[in-house]
Amino acid sequence: MRALTISQPHAQLIAEGFKDVENRTWSTRWRGPLLIHAGLQCDVLAQIPAELDEERAEAARAAVQRGYDRRGMIVGVVQLVDVNEAGNHLSPWTMPEHKQWVLADPIAFDEPVLAPGRQGLWMPTERELQQVDRVLTRMKLSGGAR
Repeated sequence: MRALTISQPHAQLIAEGFKDVENRTWSTRWRGPLLIHAGLQCDVLAQIPAELDEERAEAARAAVQRGYDRRGMIVGVVQLVDVNEAGNHLSPWTMPEHKQWVLADPIAFDEPVLAPGRQGLWMPTERELQQVDRVLTRMKLSGGAR
């Protein structure tokens, strides 16, 4: 399993399934589970795309607020299913001139895992992976994770 550090509120929007791509200037061959780590930095200018319907936009705005309180921790896991090298993936979150990391099957952790972030795609420590496994197992037992 790999992890990626992303500024808030983008990390929370990804973990909660609102944001289906992560825009990067670089690519990766990695496909599979990707832990979403919320970095310490916040993008205070983050915008909700106008293409979202009002109900979904309102829910996304609530996720933005939750995200500002969750920094320096792993907030969820997604599947990295593709990287669109052409930069033209059909998503309201697509940024031109970037590669879109296409994400699926998000699970937002109800109890984020404290962890220091790292640059690039990184390997979580054994301790971090054990904590993630405990959170996912507990969520599955309580019906909170798919």
